[in-house]
Amino acid sequence: MLTNLSSEMLLFLLKDFIGTEHYYKHPVKTDLLITDGVKFFFEQTDSFWLFNLIAEEYFQLLSSYNFLLFNIYGSSSDDGEISRIQLTDGNGQIIAFQVINFQKLLPKGVWNFYLTNNVLMLPSEY
Repeated sequence: MLTNLSSEMLLFLLKDFIGTEHYYKHPVKTDLLITDGVKFFFEQTDSFWLFNLIAEEYFQLLSSYNFLLFNIYGSSSDDGEISRIQLTDGNGQIIAFQVINFQKLLPKGVWNFYLTNNVLMLPSEY
């Protein structure tokens, strides 16, 4: 359900998500859950690929870290759209960094997500 919201409007709407009423399972890694706010973000940005990427490449890091902070940077470049993912332990220690080039990526801006207790959530939902 991509609505072509501006980055500013999407950020504004995401701030309304506090807590969650429902949890949604990853289709393969069913112990990985997302909240209402994260599901809304994925729907609005057509970015369920990010859910899959986190499930496949980063979810297993919870066995070594209790808390993970994803800083995901959406931007445009001369070569097309890119996103950068920086993963930290929440205390500034960088655990991973990845650059992704795709046809359809995230809106410009910095999009933050927390992963703890097998739940991927927005900071306002923590």
